[in-house]
Amino acid sequence: MRLPSSEGLRDLIAWEPRHGVLSVYLEIDPGDRGGGWRVELRDQLDAIKVAARGDERERRAAIEATVERIAERFGGDAPPSGRMQIGFLEVSMKPGRVGREEWFAAQYPVERTRVVHAPRPHLRTLAEILDGGRPRAVAALSSERVRLFQWRLGTIEELAVDDLEIFSLDWRERKGPQARDPASAQGVTSAGRDQFDQRLEQNRKRFLKETGARSSRALNGEARRELLCIGEPQLAEAFIAGWDQPPSRFAIDHHDVIAEPAQAVGERVTAKLAELDAERGAELVERATGAALARNGSGALGPSQTARALARGQVEHLLIDAERELDAGQLDAEVRAEIEATSPPATGRLDEWIVEEAIRTSAAITAIRDDPAEQLAEHGGVAGLLRY
Repeated sequence: MRLPSSEGLRDLIAWEPRHGVLSVYLEIDPGDRGGGWRVELRDQLDAIKVAARGDERERRAAIEATVERIAERFGGDAPPSGRMQIGFLEVSMKPGRVGREEWFAAQYPVERTRVVHAPRPHLRTLAEILDGGRPRAVAALSSERVRLFQWRLGTIEELAVDDLEIFSLDWRERKGPQARDPASAQGVTSAGRDQFDQRLEQNRKRFLKETGARSSRALNGEARRELLCIGEPQLAEAFIAGWDQPPSRFAIDHHDVIAEPAQAVGERVTAKLAELDAERGAELVERATGAALARNGSGALGPSQTARALARGQVEHLLIDAERELDAGQLDAEVRAEIEATSPPATGRLDEWIVEEAIRTSAAITAIRDDPAEQLAEHGGVAGLLRY
C-alpha cells in the first residue's frame, strides 16, 4: 500500500490497457459519521457510468463492472485506513481475467475525491501529493535534549532521542584568591558558579553540534535535503553546525515541543510545512520567471515553451497551477507538431501529458497554489526550471 517510487510512476505511465484505466482519489474523513465521503464517491462513479452511455457495448459493460468493483471495495461499515485512498484499475469485466489493480494509501489528503477514466492512469494528482508529502527532517531542540523525526505524507516517525548527560552539578560558589590590597587589584576573578555555567554552555553547544552530525548521518538522502528545527534559534544554529553538508532548505519554528507526544509534534509540523511550501512555491515561480526572462536564461514560461523543453528532456523542475487544466490547443502550431511527432498526448489534456513527460525525464513536479498561482497564471499556468 506504500505510494510508488519514481520507477513505479514510470511503470504506471506505460500502462495503457484496451479500455483504459479508472483512477480513484478518495479523501476519507474519519470524523464524518454520516458517510459523506461515500456519497461523494458514489456520485463520481455514477458520473463515470453516465459518460460511458455512448460507448460501444463491450466497453460500456467493462466500465460498469469496474465501477461496481470500486463501490464494493468501499461498501463496508468501517472506513479503510489512510486519509487518502488511491487506486488505478484496468477497465475490464472481471478482475481475475485481465484486470490489473494498484491501490495505495496515505495520511495526506490534499486533493478532493475524484474518479477519472482515461487511456492511462491519471498521475497528475499523485505526483502533486508525492511532492507535497516528500520526506523532511525535523529536529525538536532544547539545550539538553534533541528529538529527531522524519515527516512524510502527513505522518511523523521519531528516529532518535539524545540527552546531554551532566555528571556533576556542583553549584557551590568557589571564591577566587583575595588581593592583599583590594584598591590595587586589576580585576575580579570569575566565581566558581560562573565557571560552571560557562562549561555547561560549552557542553551544550558541543552536544548540539555532535547530535547534529549524528542526525545528518542517520537520515536518508531525500529527507536530509530539508530541515525544520523546532526550538530557539541559537539552539538550531548549533545543531545545524554539525551537519557535514547543510540542507538545501532550512527553517526554524520558535516553539517548545521537546516534551510533546509525537502525534502533537506531527500535527504542528504538518501545519508549519504547509506554510513553508507556500513560501517555496513563491520562490520557485520567481526563479523560473527570472530565469526565463534572462538573456540565455535557464527557464521556460507558458505551455509552448515548457512543453518543448519537456519533450527535449531539459526541465529539471516543473511548476504547474494546481487548479488549472490545459489542453493541446494552447500550444503553438510548431510545438504541437513537434510533440505529436514524438510522444503525442493520450488525450486532449495537455496538463496530463506535461506531468507524464516530467515523470519520464525525472523532473521534480510542484503544484502551485494561491498567490504564486496567480503570478503563474500570467504565463498560462505552467513553467519550468531547466537543466541546461
